[in-house]
Amino acid sequence: MDDVKKEFLYSIGILCEESIMKYKYFPHRILELINDSSISNDLKLDKIKSFIRKDEPEGLINLWHLGGTEALKLSIEYLVLNEKFKTIFTDEEINVCREKLKRFALEV
Repeated sequence: MDDVKKEFLYSIGILCEESIMKYKYFPHRILELINDSSISNDLKLDKIKSFIRKDEPEGLINLWHLGGTEALKLSIEYLVLNEKFKTIFTDEEINVCREKLKRFALEV
């Protein structure tokens, strides 16, 4: 499970880099979080889960405006739906991500 968490956090870093390069979108809070070595991976994951639960999908809105549905594939919500990460999220968290993406016409 710890390896899956590490891979998930690493994958978020990759998504952030891609969003910067492709869309000039800088997800500052996420970058600060994943690069903070004073915070455990478990706490980082808890914080990311709190971002997911937010009603207002600020990051998704920003990505959508910059690149439409293709840009949404660089979101944490999209990454959560990856089969290899399902063990670190509840069914409810996965469904929240799916529903948020559907609001932007991204079928997942």
